[in-house]
Amino acid sequence: MPNKFEGGVPSGEQFDDESKDKKSVEPEQALSVGDIKKQAEDLRAKVEAAKVQREKDVEQKLTDRETLIAEAKRNEELLATAQETLEYFTSMQELGELKDPADIKKLEEFKTLVASLEKQRLEIDKKVDVIESRPEVLEKLYDAAKQEDVERTVKREIEQAREQLNPQIDQLAKSIKDLAEKKDSLWRQKERQEKEVSAAWKKISDSFARAKDMLGEKSQFGYTLDEVLRQARTPQEIQQRLSEARKELGMFKGKEKAAVDFILSRTQEFEEYNRANSNASALEQQLEAAKAEGAGLGEQFKTIILNSWEAQSKINELTGRAHSSDLPSDLSFRLKHHIESFADLQHWEGGKQVGKYKQWYDANQDPKNRTLYDTWENSTERAGGLNLIYHNPKETKEQK
Repeated sequence: MPNKFEGGVPSGEQFDDESKDKKSVEPEQALSVGDIKKQAEDLRAKVEAAKVQREKDVEQKLTDRETLIAEAKRNEELLATAQETLEYFTSMQELGELKDPADIKKLEEFKTLVASLEKQRLEIDKKVDVIESRPEVLEKLYDAAKQEDVERTVKREIEQAREQLNPQIDQLAKSIKDLAEKKDSLWRQKERQEKEVSAAWKKISDSFARAKDMLGEKSQFGYTLDEVLRQARTPQEIQQRLSEARKELGMFKGKEKAAVDFILSRTQEFEEYNRANSNASALEQQLEAAKAEGAGLGEQFKTIILNSWEAQSKINELTGRAHSSDLPSDLSFRLKHHIESFADLQHWEGGKQVGKYKQWYDANQDPKNRTLYDTWENSTERAGGLNLIYHNPKETKEQK
């Protein structure tokens, strides 16, 4: 009978090979997901550790480089001094002025020192070159140089912006102070003028009272006079209404006509009221003009801050600090410092604390300071307030 495995592998050997294949696969099949993750985590940790170690090595190389550069500087100073001394005494020897054996020996020592220092300089330069030739060190040096260039540019931008804008803020502070003083003076004048208007009107009112006394309590015309005084707003209206009322009086109304004529004859009192009221109106117009001036100061503040944002945007691009607002904030604080100084709030000056008031609540008990505070606040709020200071208008516009 032919072997059914003829031309093939005997059954025993076949089973042995299958058993071997199974054994070779079993270790791989034994790994769990957790084992794989653990091995991957270990590998990542080793990679990270190697990266950290490389960073440390580079930092150490940079430290060594700085040490060598400092050493080179000291070497250069010594070498320059030694060379100068050697040249001087060599010249003196050539002129025949250096004959003492001890001095000649000292000259030889200087020659040796100069040679040694020159050798040290070459060795230091070689070590520095070796360090700087490493790509990772070169990259760090490039990054450091680039950062230094950025810092210089940022410093220049800040200095230029402050040189331009600080005087503008200083002038704005003075303008706010001047406007506040003007407004305070106008309000005080207006208060006095309003009192004069009230006093002049009272004199006219007293004339009506005297006219009513002439008529007696039973006279119905007294009510007419009361109505004229109550409804009229100016001496001209009084005169017009009284003239019309007199025309309507018939015969046998002598007392009433006399009462009207008495009031109309008080021209001095009418003129006094007109003058007082005209002055009050003029002061009111000046106060309105002062309000418009305050709006102008708000526009000035806005322009200054917007200009500072132009510089700040350049600085933010260089530093990568997209939301920094140092320049606008500094200018706002500078204005605040001026205003608080004007109001005599406590602040540090020349290394000591000066000023009368601890806070604005106390300072505002003085009407002048209250006017100063309101003028300052209104100017900055008109400009945009804190939103203008802390949010770049360019970014806000782009977001919209």
